[in-house]
Amino acid sequence: MAIAEKLRADPKLLEKVRDRLQAMLSDDRISISTRDAYREWLDVIERHSFEEVLNLLVDPSEEGTRLRQATPFAGILSRAEREAIARKIPSIQR
Repeated sequence: MAIAEKLRADPKLLEKVRDRLQAMLSDDRISISTRDAYREWLDVIERHSFEEVLNLLVDPSEEGTRLRQATPFAGILSRAEREAIARKIPSIQR
């Protein structure tokens, strides 16, 4: 949700994600399965509208959840933003 909101506020960030994806796809240190997921994200970004990409980022379906398992959008949020989100998530009691 936070990533979608940040992209909505600054749509040019999606271009940075696309550029990052293209660079990562040529990195041999990244596993084949992760590269496959990144190829799929690149395809989504290049073939779908901005709104459709945002919708996928918050899609609660199995497909949306599957795609977000390897997300190239993690770099969109600053460390402070990630920490603020983590503080909102209650600890799991064991």
